[in-house]
Amino acid sequence: MAGDPQQILARFAQLQQIRQPFEQHWEDIAEVLMPRKRGIITRGKKREGQKLTDLQYDGTGTRAAENLASFMHGSMTASTFPWFGLQTRNVGLMDLKVIADWLEECAERMLAAFAMSNWDSEAPEAYLDNIIFGTASPMFIEEDEIETEGQKFGGLKFTAISLGDAWCAENRKRRIDTVYWLTSMAAIDVVNDWPDTASDTTKAAARTRPYSTVNILMAIEPRKNIPRANGQRPFSWDMPYACYYLEPDRRSLLEEKGFHEFPAPTPRWSRGNGERIYGRGRGDSAYPDVRTLNEAVRYKLMSLAMALFPPLLKDVGLAGSIRWLPGAVHDVNGKALGMNPPVQPILNGAQFDVAEVEEEKMRDVIKEAFHSGLLQLPEKEMTAQEAHLRIQLMMRVLGPGVLGRHKSEFLDPTITRVFGLMLRGGALPPPPQEILLAPSEERSIDVVYKGPLAAAQRSQDTLAIDSQMDATLTVFERTQDPEVLDTIDFDEAMWSRSAGGSVPSKVMRGKDQVAKRRAARAKAAQAVQAREERTAMADESLKTANAQKALAQADTGMGDRTRMVPEAEMGL
Repeated sequence: MAGDPQQILARFAQLQQIRQPFEQHWEDIAEVLMPRKRGIITRGKKREGQKLTDLQYDGTGTRAAENLASFMHGSMTASTFPWFGLQTRNVGLMDLKVIADWLEECAERMLAAFAMSNWDSEAPEAYLDNIIFGTASPMFIEEDEIETEGQKFGGLKFTAISLGDAWCAENRKRRIDTVYWLTSMAAIDVVNDWPDTASDTTKAAARTRPYSTVNILMAIEPRKNIPRANGQRPFSWDMPYACYYLEPDRRSLLEEKGFHEFPAPTPRWSRGNGERIYGRGRGDSAYPDVRTLNEAVRYKLMSLAMALFPPLLKDVGLAGSIRWLPGAVHDVNGKALGMNPPVQPILNGAQFDVAEVEEEKMRDVIKEAFHSGLLQLPEKEMTAQEAHLRIQLMMRVLGPGVLGRHKSEFLDPTITRVFGLMLRGGALPPPPQEILLAPSEERSIDVVYKGPLAAAQRSQDTLAIDSQMDATLTVFERTQDPEVLDTIDFDEAMWSRSAGGSVPSKVMRGKDQVAKRRAARAKAAQAVQAREERTAMADESLKTANAQKALAQADTGMGDRTRMVPEAEMGL
């Protein structure tokens, strides 16, 4: 795809047509579920600074969606804990300590970069849009500006693009690989960033009205049939993903850039039948109940106002005028109606207790749609077993949707992008020779998630290992049969348990180190045994020599006495 502004804008118009059927539905959901997300159709321009909650009468759905978004970020990707690690696709390479330590060092530096960036403020916005609308805000990932001279890597910068400002397309693998972002910038900033290519109109505005806004379109899309040059892409126009900056109102190209990885991962919550690109979220499922509750509360408030300040019936024959606000006054023929007294309230017979019961039922249904019951801990103190069972129940409900699609469409591309940025920027240690010499298909690096939700999924393996080891040791203690211990490979059990428990590689020795230590220990034991054998042989030789010497001396003395005995006997 060439950087022709006309062609780019033509593709943009096509993407706008594809998204149009979803826009009104998103706007309806935002009105009652997340008012601050309104303005998808108008891009928010007509509602800047205005009250956005004028159509919302109950905030149950809003609070439930925000709680679920906070739970997802807090239990999966928060910077307060190490939420991911790295390993080679060929797990055999992880047995080499040097590779395991290098990957752990890379993961620690990447986690530090996440923590020092704006990740914790932008990621919840993507989660929230994904929950409510079914399509997350595209997360644009770029390197932050370098502020210190000599600094190679400036850090990470994340931007959760508002769903109303983003138009997407997906590839044949059903993954989004194209994002068009329509935003606005101050005229003076446009001229400062693109002094040579900014339009004359924008330059004039920068001189007279520097803070007037100018529409900027950023188009990110894959390049087709780009040949590789020895595995490297040194120029922006050779990179797999193109990035074009345009002034759409002037139909002029500002800049063409390139990316090694797709810089704007965009996950979907679930897919509708036959629908392309955009997804369906929990907000879509809860929308009927939220809309019904919103209308019920609105009518109840109207009835409440009428009950507190009811309209009045006034006999026209009564002298004087009565103006009691906010209740309305109606003139009627009191004699014909038999009014006594001449002024009476109009009672509507509203049953507020029934309305409140029905509202609570609808609130419970809405909370259940956002899994609020699983996210709240019970008031009483739980035992360890109860807490474990609760976590397992939470994983059965949230695991497939949260860790499945989010892992493949959001978290994996995000970490891949960050790894590439930091490795090219010199922020990661150089890879060891052991991994460079391995075949390309074996040295591919995969992500291992270590957050509470991922740990809860792996806890079953850890518990199973502990249970089997305890059972085996119990049988051994009862039977004293050492062959029982042969049924378990204790080395593999300990390594599997450390992997399931997210134990740092610095704590555990690698298989190569363990083999070297055991070989050294066996060699030392053999040397000690050989020395002891030599010592024993020397001692035995000495004892033998002493014994022979003593025997020889004893033989000499006994021979004299033997010859004397017969002579003595003969003398007697």
